[in-house]
Parts: sequence; structure tokens; C-alpha cells
Amino acid sequence: MMQVGIDSYCFHRYFGEVYNGMQREPGVSWDVFDFLDYAESIGVDSVSLETCFLPALDRLFLTDLKQRLDDGAFKRMLAWGHPAGLEAGANRDALEDLRRHIPLARQLGASVLRIVGSGGLPQNVSHEREMATLIAWLKDASATAAENGVRLALENHNDFDSEEMVRIVAGVGSKFFGVNLDTGNLLRVFDDPVAGSRRLAPYTIATHIKDIAPSRGSPSEFAFWPSCPLGQGIVDLPAVVRALKDAGYQGPLTIEIDLVHPDWAHVPEETIVRESVAYLRQMVADLG
Repeated sequence: MMQVGIDSYCFHRYFGEVYNGMQREPGVSWDVFDFLDYAESIGVDSVSLETCFLPALDRLFLTDLKQRLDDGAFKRMLAWGHPAGLEAGANRDALEDLRRHIPLARQLGASVLRIVGSGGLPQNVSHEREMATLIAWLKDASATAAENGVRLALENHNDFDSEEMVRIVAGVGSKFFGVNLDTGNLLRVFDDPVAGSRRLAPYTIATHIKDIAPSRGSPSEFAFWPSCPLGQGIVDLPAVVRALKDAGYQGPLTIEIDLVHPDWAHVPEETIVRESVAYLRQMVADLG
């Protein structure tokens, strides 16, 4: 049975990242150990830790963090690249930063490193040049991942649609490289979440299970597609999870919440995540 996890990005406001003009200050401040205490309190099986919310990853800190993860018996993933990752091939220094993080994932006991190719690309232009550069860079990074026994999971990050993601996977051609399937981000690039999930499921090694409830404004803007508690939006999550199950996916179903829909903006993140975990657990049980 697939396990349920949460990404630390669900609490990005608590870690100090507040979307300008779209969110209020939370009046709460967390570090990664506060996040793990919360994750343990609701009994999730797995956590994904965003490197942007971690201090300098020196050996002492990594030792303490790994011990806390071990104490909580968490399966774990390290998540690199927020917000723009490899910048669609425009910043080679970002590639070197990615390569430096691969052995850090291994030190934490994480077998998967979620990565980001860009911070979002226009959807009305060809992505061929960016894809070609990223494929070359990701081949390089995948060789480093193989040396460390870590798999890289590229997220569809408001940039590439599911067909483009499949082409990137084929171009990289490494068993140490696959997809971090984000169900909400498929919709944000006008890709059908169910069809896109079926297309990507055979290559998926990590997930962001996200629901979307459209809001005000233009469909071309991020704010039109805010997230909401699982089961309250328009993403057919049972069909998505069924597609993953049918493809033999065995990794965690990791909940991610980013910009919260105005109808839920007054609800604490702890409540939204707890309700989403309960919904996802029931769904997994129903699907057997």
C-alpha cells in the first residue's frame, strides 16, 4: 500500500516565505525540527525537506537532522531547487549547486532528490532550446547521482507539460532519473491532470499530491490556480492515484500546499494538512 507524506513547503509561510501581495504574515516561525515534530504528531510515513528552508548543510547539522529523521522512522526525500532550480539552462552555477546536494541527500539517508528545472516557462512558445540544455545538464547530474546511489526526480514545475517531461526522461536515459509528479502543476500548464498522470506514472519516482480550486483573475496567472485541502478542488485525485497504482508506483504520496485559495486563507496550515492527510489515507485504503 502506498504511504502518505508531507512536504515542508506546505508551511512555507512559517519558514519565512510569504507571497508578496497574496498572503499575510502567519505570526508563526518554524525550523525543520518543528516541522518534523508536527509530521510525527499526525503520524505521516514520509517527509520531503526543502533545502531552501534548511540552514547551511554542514556535517554536524546533517548528523543531527538524520538522527531526528531516524528517531521518527520517517522515509525521507530531500528537495532541491526552489524557486527556479536550473533556471531552464540559463545558470550553470545552479547545475554545480545541484551536484553538490546529491551526496548530501545520501548522508541524510534519502534515496531520492527532488529537483527543479525552472521557475516556470511561457506556455505559448516552444521549449525546445530549454529542453535540449536541460537534458545535457541532467545527464551530467544523473551520473553524479548514480555514483551516490541517489535518484533524481524532476518536478513538472509550472514549466513543462507531461509530453515534454516524457521527452526529457527519454533524453536523459538514466535509471537514476525520473519524475516528481505534481498533480496541481499539470493543471497550471493546461495539461489534464488525469491524462498527464497516466502519461507520467511509469516514470514517476516521487510525487506532490496537490488539489486546485480556481480563483479570480486570468487563467494564465499563478494566482488563478491556488491550492486547497485535498478533495475540495477540481483535480480528480482518486483517478490520479489509481493511475500511479496501476503503473506500479511504490513511493510515498506526498502532500504539497502552496498558495492557499482565499476561501481557506483563514485556516491554519496545520489544519489544512491534517485534513488532507486524512482524505488521502482514506483514498488509499479505498483503492486497496
